[in-house]
Amino acid sequence: MGSLQDEPVPDEDALQGWLEEAYVNQGYSCYNWHKMERVNEKGIDIECESTEEKVLLAVKIRPKKEDIEQLQKFSEIPATRKIYVHWSPPTRDFQKQLDHSNVEPLTDGALKKFLVVHASVGYMKWRFIKTTTLRLITKSISEIYECEHVPNRPFASHDFAPIWKLKSAAVKIKADIRLTKNYFGDIILREKEPSEAARITDSALDLIHMIEADAKEFYAMVSSTRKEAPHILRALIDKISPRTGGKELHSSMQLIETAEKAAKIEEWLIEDQEAHKFLSALSWLSITLENLEDRFSLLSYGVDWVFEEILRQIWKVEAHDLSDD
Repeated sequence: MGSLQDEPVPDEDALQGWLEEAYVNQGYSCYNWHKMERVNEKGIDIECESTEEKVLLAVKIRPKKEDIEQLQKFSEIPATRKIYVHWSPPTRDFQKQLDHSNVEPLTDGALKKFLVVHASVGYMKWRFIKTTTLRLITKSISEIYECEHVPNRPFASHDFAPIWKLKSAAVKIKADIRLTKNYFGDIILREKEPSEAARITDSALDLIHMIEADAKEFYAMVSSTRKEAPHILRALIDKISPRTGGKELHSSMQLIETAEKAAKIEEWLIEDQEAHKFLSALSWLSITLENLEDRFSLLSYGVDWVFEEILRQIWKVEAHDLSDD
């Protein structure tokens, strides 16, 4: 298991949330001591209880020597299972203490597989949105919306070169994600074993990483167009904002601080408003890839619609609808 690039490191609160979600999906009731009663947690971060067992979780990103005392307290608490969850390798002193305790470790590949198999949507969304590919797409959309209030003006012959380059880059991105969605759509339909979800998700992420070069090209074209012909990006906004999908993006970009725009774009790219319905990681993956195809297609068609408008104005051509090509 493993993607082509190193993942960023989550914060501790996010990791706790993903674990809680994974246990709730298995039918456990959970109480987050760290969040609700930190002063009384006694080394426990999350307590998960089912009709058959009580599982206690201690959670750290990277345990250090000063966390040994917490581990000792944690090991003395009665429970069916006690698990110490950590994202990064601990210090040598801590690892030695953990090895000689009655506490199970959960880390590295086993941790990531656990989160996927038990459908932690928060974790899977984080893995996708933190790929360089989707971060570049997020930055591209953010730069496009920096041109929202640029005055509209008639197109000229020198606008043809930038829109052609932007169109070429957008078509590649659309084709990339469509290929990914179609390939994994077939695999997901055939696969019935939940334990395979982690392997399939990793493979899908590998393909998302492979799109990075085309995402870089698209971002470069957006950035250069913003500097040289911002009215083209303003026209792109005008073309996509009334459309399905475009309405939601346009609405989310209004009346918010610049710092919040990236998060809104991420939510638009990978929706999670009905995350609670996805008790299967593979069903989430299927819907997410379909959504990404819709989003990338909207951007590509939007560029096509601007391209048509430029043709009409410059060459007086009655262009056909390129979005059906």
